[in-house]
Amino acid sequence: MAKEKIRSEKVLVVDDQAQSYLKFSLDKLGFRHMIFVTTAQAAIRECESTRFDLILCSYNLSKGKDGFYLY
Repeated sequence: MAKEKIRSEKVLVVDDQAQSYLKFSLDKLGFRHMIFVTTAQAAIRECESTRFDLILCSYNLSKGKDGFYLY
């Protein structure tokens, strides 16, 4: 994917763990539009208002925040 394309892609990351490493990695790849949430419910709310090009979701979120509900 060309760097110009990556810079414009919108990414949603759903994870309840520390996200600094993932943010750093995505940033190094060239992604600039990233939203981080910690629950499936928050991810659903984000998806209702924004069309994402890439969604990275942890399947095993903390109790009551199960990533399974996004599938």
